[in-house]
Amino acid sequence: MRTLNVTATRDAAWLARYVATPDKVLASGDPIAARLFEKYKKVPMPNLSLGADDVKALLSYIDQQSRATAAPVKGASAAR
Repeated sequence: MRTLNVTATRDAAWLARYVATPDKVLASGDPIAARLFEKYKKVPMPNLSLGADDVKALLSYIDQQSRATAAPVKGASAAR
């Protein structure tokens, strides 16, 4: 799954469910999970048995990294 900006492009509740229990979300017939499964050559996202606090921390980290990547760096020149 491409993580850049995923917290802005996916529903927060769905994303938390998918990170916590991707196997169950896929088995439920969820269309987004099914598309991701097909897109990534039928390699399932592993269930890492993350707790709610871990899921929240991971999604917060992904969100922070996405924002940092999108933010322009001060003093950086566009032409290099």
